[in-house]
Amino acid sequence: MYVTGEKIVTGGKCIAHIDGKTVFISGLLPEETAEIKITKSRRDYDEAETVKILEKSPRRIVPPCPNAGVCGGCSLIMAESGYQQELRTGILRDLLERFKCHYDGVIEIIPSRPFEYRSRFQFHKTAGGKPGLCGKASNRVIPVNDCPVAVPEIREMLADGELEKKAALLPGKDRINVFAFAGKKSVESPVDTENLFTIVINNKKITFDIRSFFQSNIPAFEKAASTALSGFRFDNTGTDNSTSKGKTFLDFYSGCGVFSVMAENIFQKLFLVEENAMSIAAAEKNLGRNISGNKTDALFFRMKDREWTETEESKMEFDGAVIDPPRTGIGKKTLSWLFSAKIKNLRYLSCEPSTFARDTAELISNGWKLEKVFLCDFYPQTHHIETLGFFSRTEQKC
Repeated sequence: MYVTGEKIVTGGKCIAHIDGKTVFISGLLPEETAEIKITKSRRDYDEAETVKILEKSPRRIVPPCPNAGVCGGCSLIMAESGYQQELRTGILRDLLERFKCHYDGVIEIIPSRPFEYRSRFQFHKTAGGKPGLCGKASNRVIPVNDCPVAVPEIREMLADGELEKKAALLPGKDRINVFAFAGKKSVESPVDTENLFTIVINNKKITFDIRSFFQSNIPAFEKAASTALSGFRFDNTGTDNSTSKGKTFLDFYSGCGVFSVMAENIFQKLFLVEENAMSIAAAEKNLGRNISGNKTDALFFRMKDREWTETEESKMEFDGAVIDPPRTGIGKKTLSWLFSAKIKNLRYLSCEPSTFARDTAELISNGWKLEKVFLCDFYPQTHHIETLGFFSRTEQKC
């Protein structure tokens, strides 16, 4: 069975059509002709894998990784880096169009180095105890001695056996958290204090537990966070009041408080909402360290997102807000709250473009305008996308 690839879609597969039926194909690039094998057949679509490429794209390269096509991590590693950015931008643009978000502006790219960018990993252990990653479309663990997207510190730990030795200290666990950055490295430990990691982001010290979520691409995240906290308008003139300080800032799904730490010199009062106890405890320490002696107050709300909507504070006016939800997107009750929330400047950072597009369509239908879109290119060699959206009211409600 032979097809010609059309475009890469969310999920990282290339689509083609056979007798009008859509086929999602792994390992294929647009405009390539290949022999394929159907692996799953559904009523409305099929899934397939590439057997042999007959006509290669001029932008296909030899993947610089021995595990390419075996490990499930880097779905676009066979494409030139510049072409990958085009493909990821196309995925995001298609989703915005599919959900009728009516955005025809430029999608700006916040770039990353193509390799040695990833600081955070969850390695699995093989039956023999070696560190590995899940195989392509499989739960089978593939042992790895190197990973080109990992920061140099992690590559060294893989090569010299240090990671395997430290993983052996956790015999009851088959998944091990690892974090490294700027010469420092940490492997999950049974001693809680040894799991704490401190980095400097935009001149601010941030401490977090490597067993909780933290961004993987620190240099790119620094750029994205600075962008998200820029250009706030605190009055109705439409101008950027860069010399004045906003009154209130809402940090929703705040994690360990990175956005609030960076916003403390922009706003007088910070409100952090986070469900995870480990993360909110870290946020309290990070804010205490960074705003000590400053005329900035921080209030912490350890609760589920839907519980926030029942608080008195949720009825306040906020000069700015950053909302950074998990892959599932903004919770339904929180999204409904946003329709009428008194927020002047809303920034939405998303790790899943399909839920970003879905939520954006709802926001647009309920009084918000999507002003800017940034593709935060945190994960080169993959189809994964972080998206940053700037929103303002189409009707002034604050």
